[in-house]
Amino acid sequence: GMVNLSTGKMASRTGHVVTLEFIYDETRQKVIEVMKQSPTSREIKEEERQQIIDIVSIGAIKFAMLKYSPQTAITFDLEKSVSLNGDSGPYVQYTYARAKSVLRSAQYDYQPAEIKGPLEAEERELLRKIEHFDFCIEEAAANYAPNTVANYLLDFAKAFNLFYQKHHIIKSNKSELRLALTCAVAVVLKQGLNLLGIEAPERM
Repeated sequence: GMVNLSTGKMASRTGHVVTLEFIYDETRQKVIEVMKQSPTSREIKEEERQQIIDIVSIGAIKFAMLKYSPQTAITFDLEKSVSLNGDSGPYVQYTYARAKSVLRSAQYDYQPAEIKGPLEAEERELLRKIEHFDFCIEEAAANYAPNTVANYLLDFAKAFNLFYQKHHIIKSNKSELRLALTCAVAVVLKQGLNLLGIEAPERM
């Protein structure tokens, strides 16, 4: 497919073309603005902040391209590609960083957790999606369709964020299970992003 901008088609005859360098610079500026929304951004030292901005900027561009089927035209929307609340690479990266933040706060070292008693709907959904990850990778490889992985990661990140919003993780009588679940989420998100050639920052 072809790559278009949200402002319209690129056309060399009319001079309406952009370079990758231009897109990267514009994306980077947007990422800097978005990073200011993060409640933990002030805790990050400047050198690390610049590294994170680079990682997220490149990830935003890659993800914006890879979430589409290879056979379809792509519309690159700068605003949507860097959003922390939408269908974007930074949204998945931020979800990974959120999971890692929980694990750091709990000083968690992974231990297998036994499931005791009934599960909440959000816990069951996360377990179901984790179980589906291998199948998703096999399907993407068989069909040469990285968008399958990208869309899985978006759905998975949304499922974790819903779980995070509705339930206590550390301060819970099910903390052992929920921390193990959070750890598994972080592992899957990082593996999925890595398969797309996108780094997963530990903090954002």
